[in-house]
Amino acid sequence: MAAVALLASCSSGSSQPSSASTSKETFCALLVAFRSSNDSLDTDVTSGDPTATRAAIARLVSQAKALDKRAPDDIEPYVATVSSFIEQLDGLFAGYGYDLNKLSADPAGVEKYAALNDDVVKTALDQLRTYGDIDCAETTPASTSSTNQPATIQPATTQPATPQPAG
Repeated sequence: MAAVALLASCSSGSSQPSSASTSKETFCALLVAFRSSNDSLDTDVTSGDPTATRAAIARLVSQAKALDKRAPDDIEPYVATVSSFIEQLDGLFAGYGYDLNKLSADPAGVEKYAALNDDVVKTALDQLRTYGDIDCAETTPASTSSTNQPATIQPATTQPATPQPAG
């Protein structure tokens, strides 16, 4: 049920980078951390443990804010949309005590959850995935880029009780 299902596809690493590439590498490193947290979100949310869900979503909110602060100009509007989406998701989950079963049992909650995944969010997620695949890959040395997995970003399902598989 991840807000976004992501696989790491970029990493930092370049000797003596310029200020612009350092900023881009920093953003890409933050994106890797964000993706890693998001990868574990399904497990945390479906664990049935509201404390684990709260901690996982709080970590994702924090990382989204960090991405938003470091986003390069060309991707910033999309990162802002994703960050806002995750904050809204956090608010929705908080309203149900971070209990997925309570959220899933409430038709109004399921409807709110589905409404968060509008076309604007889906476009922003697609753009962030593309940026990770293309722009972050450009900051990775050729010797390590072949070990990176392609990114897949998917918006959350409309049914919170049914997790979206990553990949």
